[in-house]
This record gives sequence, C-alpha cells and structure tokens, in this order.
Amino acid sequence: MSERLPGGFEMELERWRSIFDAMPEGVVLLLRDGTIVEANRATEYIVGKKREEILGEKCFVVIHGEKGHAEGCPLLRSLSTGVRERMEMEVDGKVFLVTCDPIRGKEGIIEGFVHIIRDVTEEKKMQKELEEKEALYKAIFEHTGTCMLLVEEDTTISLANEMAARYAGYPKEELQGRSWMEFVAEKEDLEKMKVYHALRRNDPQAVPQSYEFKVRK
Repeated sequence: MSERLPGGFEMELERWRSIFDAMPEGVVLLLRDGTIVEANRATEYIVGKKREEILGEKCFVVIHGEKGHAEGCPLLRSLSTGVRERMEMEVDGKVFLVTCDPIRGKEGIIEGFVHIIRDVTEEKKMQKELEEKEALYKAIFEHTGTCMLLVEEDTTISLANEMAARYAGYPKEELQGRSWMEFVAEKEDLEKMKVYHALRRNDPQAVPQSYEFKVRK
C-alpha cells in the first residue's frame, strides 16, 4: 500500500507477520475507519477472496457485505470503550465469532484494531444439542410420575420436581436450596438416612434401593 501506516501499526505488523498465516482464525489488521491493511490466509478462505483483493477495502464491505458498519459492530464499540469487543454473525449458514482488540500508538491513542474471525459453527451446534438434551432430561425429571430430588453432597436439595413438592406440601422453590434433613420427621429415620447419604458416596451398592421415612410437613 502507498499509504504510510501509523507507528503503532508498523510495530504490530512486524510482530504478527510471521505467525499470521499459521493461525486457523481469520486475522485482519484494521485502521480506525475499518480499512483493511493486512490479512492472513484463513481470512482469504473465510471471505472467499485473495489478500490482494481485500487490502484497502473496508471491513464491513468484505466481511459483512454491508455498505456501512453492521449493528453492534465490535470495531465501533471498541473505539468507544477502548477495550476488546465481540459479536456473533452468520454467513452462508455458518456462525462466526468476531473480536476486535484496539491497537494503540505511542501516545496511547487507538490507531486501529486486530480483528479476529473464528468459525464457531460446530461449537454452536454442540451447544444446541446439549441444550436440547438438557430440556429432554428436565422434561423426564418433571413428568416421571414419582417424587424426584437431586441432592448435593452437603445434603442441599438442588432440584425438585412438581410431584415431590406436592407430596412434601411445599412449593418447589422452598424445597430447593434447603437440606433434605429438614423434612425428615422422625429422629430414628434421620440418623439412618444420614448414614445412607454418606455411604452412597463411597459404596452405593451398600445402600438399600428403597426405604421408608415420615415427611415433616
């Protein structure tokens, strides 16, 4: 490029040039106005254009396909806040995480940005699958037709279903966060169940699969 780069950019370019093309993420160096002054090979693959074609172009044209900065643009937000900003964007069915880190010159003034584009499509897909499985397990837990509690090692009830709340005579919100020991009416039952609770962590086979106790209401 014929345009002379600010001092901060000259140092940043030298620092990054040797590792640019080895990075799997798309890495672009931008001026304050979004002009692309350097890009790595991964960026070429992501945007479908050669490096020579995108140098000197605006980032919002090359990356977002827009005539101006996109809504929530991390560059504009970073220019305002002075810190790293990020956003997610979808392009041709893929999801990318776009991050902007400000580059400062000797006077501490922001001269441009390191703009990183990472393909998070598979991560988002796995996250969605995990959320769907979690929703399924919660539905089974809630509608199994029997009282069910999830109990932590310290005896705290972390999750209760509607059937358990109905049987205990408390709203679920009042059951959760409290110790199950508060709801055992008989001292003899409580002592027995405390032993079972401790034993279940070390030798679950030694604990009866079912036993009775009276609930305090």
